[in-house]
Amino acid sequence: MARTQWWRRIAGGSIVGAIIAGSASVPTSASAAPQAHVMRSSCPAIQWPSAGTTQAGHKYVSLAFDALTRDRARFAGLGALRKSLTLSAIAEAHSVYMASIGSWSDGDPSGWILSRVRAAGIEATYAGQNVVTANGATVAAAVQTGEAFFAREAAGGGPHWDNITNPNHRYVGMGIALLGGPGNYTIYLTQVFSDGGGCGASSPVTFSSASAVSSSPRVGSTAHPSVDALLLHSEPGGSVVIQTLHSRDRVKVITLQGDWAQVEVLSNQLYGWAYSPFLTRS
Repeated sequence: MARTQWWRRIAGGSIVGAIIAGSASVPTSASAAPQAHVMRSSCPAIQWPSAGTTQAGHKYVSLAFDALTRDRARFAGLGALRKSLTLSAIAEAHSVYMASIGSWSDGDPSGWILSRVRAAGIEATYAGQNVVTANGATVAAAVQTGEAFFAREAAGGGPHWDNITNPNHRYVGMGIALLGGPGNYTIYLTQVFSDGGGCGASSPVTFSSASAVSSSPRVGSTAHPSVDALLLHSEPGGSVVIQTLHSRDRVKVITLQGDWAQVEVLSNQLYGWAYSPFLTRS
């Protein structure tokens, strides 16, 4: 399953990569894993993790929500996402797992993001996840460092920013696992997005139009799937599947028909139809 990885460090005063993790000298890492799937289920009680790392980090989650909302507004002209307690519980459980292994991870023993969202009983058609580890002299500084990494993709695009601005994502949950102490905090931050919020979702908000240039595919453009697996059909909405496309695949858009795009797979010159909302211009 495709996923994007970044590692960066401070070496002799020069930055290797794109971000300085506060005043720390240990690696900062991040990953994004968007996925598409149809999910239908009831909404069970929310199961919050009991680990001390997230109990310590829970009171700082509002900082992460505020940073995300601010960056969506100033870089993309978008309103706030609805907060979901269910998605936050999923995010916290994942942050606990990352802290336990001392590294970022797209998946955990409970499964990949779609299986975790489904297990929480959320009815949705789309889910995505961003994770980052960051360090700082204060928790607030570490949170800002993590969100700043995601926001650096605003100018040129990237999988984290795709999750943050995806119009299918109307709900978000946050989880922080916290280690260390004053002067040297480490956070494991997880953002979980979905078009369904399940139990404990906040009231609707008004969304403004994005000021950024749309990344929707156009005829003649090169594009790639914005999800981990996208089916290539023989005809729009057809039942015959030619190939499964992954986020690393590149396609050329031949024509558009409603929500479907006829594409050429550049690696093998196969032609077929893909669901265009899950294609992003490369």
